[in-house]
Amino acid sequence: MPVERQSIFLNPEGEGGAQALPFVVELWTEDKAAVETILARVQNVSLAHAVFSASRSEYPSRYITLRRGESVIAETGDGRAAKSS
Repeated sequence: MPVERQSIFLNPEGEGGAQALPFVVELWTEDKAAVETILARVQNVSLAHAVFSASRSEYPSRYITLRRGESVIAETGDGRAAKSS
């Protein structure tokens, strides 16, 4: 019996957009000043935590956040931005 495959990483500009995929895993610049890359957008919180965990393993020394809208659900490290001189 064939298994139906579903895409979990979709183009945020595609059908449904960010509203259909409210959880975002973000990789920040090394100085924590800005988001460097959106690693994933997903639909449910369980999958979001799994992607966040995998991202922590992939980028162990980088600041990563898991957000829904403006709310930070999880983050690596202390979350403080580096001070600029």
